Amino acid sequence: MVRWKALDAEEGNVMAKTLHKFDYRDIGIAGLELFVTTTPFMPAVVSDGEIDWQIEALKADLDAVGAKMKRALQQRNARPRSTFED
Repeated sequence: MVRWKALDAEEGNVMAKTLHKFDYRDIGIAGLELFVTTTPFMPAVVSDGEIDWQIEALKADLDAVGAKMKRALQQRNARPRSTFED
């Protein structure tokens, strides 16, 4: 069973400041999975500065989701596991 994790500003103020282009989901016994939430991935750009800004914003997005995934994995590993997980 796949459990979708919504991006939540309450879980960390840094998430409220990101583009929300990435998220993760718990896919049961196989672990956590990172995925892209929107397409197109980046809006059209017309200057070097816009490209640089978009890349930095996407890096911040990935860093924020990575931090959330690490917390989720710690919580997941801390709870007792059943032999027969859904």
